Amino acid sequence: MKIANKTPEQLIVQNVPWAAGLTICAAIVALVGWALHNFTNGDTFAGVMLTLIAIAVGVIFCAAVKRIDVLFDRSRNLFEIRRSTVFGRTRVRHELANVARAEVQTYSSPREPNKKFQHVAVILDGGMDEGTHPLTASYENGRIAERRANDVAKAINDWLAQDVDSDAMRA
Repeated sequence: MKIANKTPEQLIVQNVPWAAGLTICAAIVALVGWALHNFTNGDTFAGVMLTLIAIAVGVIFCAAVKRIDVLFDRSRNLFEIRRSTVFGRTRVRHELANVARAEVQTYSSPREPNKKFQHVAVILDGGMDEGTHPLTASYENGRIAERRANDVAKAINDWLAQDVDSDAMRA
């Protein structure tokens, strides 16, 4: 996740999975190319099997690659999480006044206790959806992912802590 826009009135955090999407597209192209090679060499069975595998990878791509946009908007008292896939979009809205803070959640694998996975979650302390709301469904590991998660959580908390006079900004 990264900060896409930060003003006193609005904060937008995005997760656009370019690497995963491009990797899966490259795999599909390679499988189709391999299937065409087999078709031209007369191996119809291998060509059909590779085509079916390419279709399965395409379906996984459509379901697994999700763009996430998180919007914090003071002027509309809005905290919104938007998730987009090839199949459609979902939108979850909450009142910004109910957002208490953001935190980095850490998970350690029982098999590999030294390996830590992180993601950012927003804590709501009021309203019907009170509790913890992860911004992404999956955890990421590595130093870069850890630093990015800490930076995003800090940016959200700093933005929430700002003392902003909305009427003065509109004048």
